[in-house]
Amino acid sequence: MLELIVAAFKTGSATVANLLVTAITVKIIAMFTGPVGVGAWSLLRQCQQSAVTIGTCSGAVSFIRGISQLSGKERSQFMRTVAVTYLLLGGCVTLGMILLSARLALWIGTLNAHIFALLAVPVAISIFRDYLIALLNGMRAIGRLALAQILGAVVAALTAYPVASLVSQGDFSGFILLMLAVGLVSSIAAIYFIWRADWGLDLAVRPYWTMDSFRRFARLAGTMAVIGVVASLTLFAARVLIARYRGINEAGYFDVAWSLGLTYVGLILNAFGTYYLPKLSSMADKEQVELIQHVGKLTIMAMTPLIVLMTIIKPWIISMFYSTEFMPALGIFQLLLVADYLKMSTWVFSIVVVVRGLEKPFLIGNVLWDLSLLFGVWLTLYIDLPSNVIGLVIVVLNCCGLFGYNRLISKTLPIHFSPRLWFAWGAGLLCVLGATALAWNGTKVDFSLYWILIVSCLISGICLNEADFAAMRLFFSRKWKDKRKQVS
Repeated sequence: MLELIVAAFKTGSATVANLLVTAITVKIIAMFTGPVGVGAWSLLRQCQQSAVTIGTCSGAVSFIRGISQLSGKERSQFMRTVAVTYLLLGGCVTLGMILLSARLALWIGTLNAHIFALLAVPVAISIFRDYLIALLNGMRAIGRLALAQILGAVVAALTAYPVASLVSQGDFSGFILLMLAVGLVSSIAAIYFIWRADWGLDLAVRPYWTMDSFRRFARLAGTMAVIGVVASLTLFAARVLIARYRGINEAGYFDVAWSLGLTYVGLILNAFGTYYLPKLSSMADKEQVELIQHVGKLTIMAMTPLIVLMTIIKPWIISMFYSTEFMPALGIFQLLLVADYLKMSTWVFSIVVVVRGLEKPFLIGNVLWDLSLLFGVWLTLYIDLPSNVIGLVIVVLNCCGLFGYNRLISKTLPIHFSPRLWFAWGAGLLCVLGATALAWNGTKVDFSLYWILIVSCLISGICLNEADFAAMRLFFSRKWKDKRKQVS
């Protein structure tokens, strides 16, 4: 538990720093370009992410798991094989972006073809960066991985103003320069860390690619590729539908809600994942059960007060991260925060499904989730329902995902959560729903709701048992003793 907390604190601190710097970037773009600029930025960013997902087969999880499980010559061969696979797929995707740029522009209808042709360059850089970041993660170099990502975010913040000025004049190619700068700086930082640790590819050894290593990579990467491509294209299609039905400014409102809701909370969960995934992959069944219980406990402790706080101060969040011009996004944002609470538990189980090699049900469940979301977005727009309905669709889908993963995992591992933990989870959900109901129509922060935040913090404390408190006392007492020895 303590090892998990230390790792999560390290990556969590880096994630918070990354989010703050990214928030500055988004704030500058929002202030100078408005909903139209944010809408265009979201379309280009989602197009880039979709292309990178295809170019890597969404293989980061498979790559990390392979590095964690292998050693010596087998690991070296696996790394070379994945590098060649990324190189070939990335080249095909980059060329495809250039050749299909006119069709993409025609389909979206709001951006010129040359923008999508230029987008091929940051796509290629991002595929290369994703390989390096996954390598650092697989080697459990969590601090260095986080630093490489933070440096990219800092560069984005430094270049945001000239990019926003360019975009405000109608030239959306500025967004391409922003993506390119972030990818290059992150890649250079990651290369430096890999070179210092001597984790680079051994190119003096042949062959560079073997079928055995590729099968190990593709066993999970094939499933993750389908899931990642469908998920990324679903979000891209949803944004395009919103832009076509209700204008690019409405796509900007959707991007605000999605980014502040599912994306930001998802990034915090990934802070746990940098430790959780490789550690779980190297454990026996009994140890896996114990780690799953600890991660479930820690996510409830961390996420319950956070989501309640975000629910109460959501008008501040939108005005701080964007501007008051984006207040129409409040309706869907508050429903996505409820979905976040369900997502945190779903995420804990989804990592277990990946590690246990349950590719088929994992694939079916994720594809059904994405297709249902796309259908819900289309139906909402076609019938001309309020945008809040999209948030309600996501809440229902997360409920289904949580129930399905829980049933699936219980058939493969003897996981039994304590009544204390179940009570804390249920009470936390009630807190989130209560805060959502009380702050539903508020466009200003209601300070009288602070009591719900206090209750959510108390619920987080319920998760800890006597053994956890004893371990924490032992941990801090040792730290105090070590500090006294250093002083003396």
